[in-house]
Amino acid sequence: QACFSSECEPVYPVPSGEMSSPDAGADASPTADQPLDEKSSARICAEGTLDVFATVGRGLVATGSAVVTAVQYTAYPIKEGVISVIDGTTEYFNPYMKKQPVTNVPTFKYG
Repeated sequence: QACFSSECEPVYPVPSGEMSSPDAGADASPTADQPLDEKSSARICAEGTLDVFATVGRGLVATGSAVVTAVQYTAYPIKEGVISVIDGTTEYFNPYMKKQPVTNVPTFKYG
């Protein structure tokens, strides 16, 4: 339901308190007593390990795709050669299956 008056409650929460005050940014900066948030060695190691896995995974996908393409380009001429040999053998043993026009066939004309 739409509400166009100033008495309606906002649909999204409005920030209040320290975040809405102009001095809020000054309190958020680290001081000498508060150290910066540093990543732990376990987190650094885990992120590095995940980066390695992601790199290896991308490499495997690219390699697999290249192998499939190479096999397709290599297999097509071989397949066409095999089909040509099969067709030639079939035509040799069954001459009526040759795909060529028949000669000396009478034609009929009208007019």
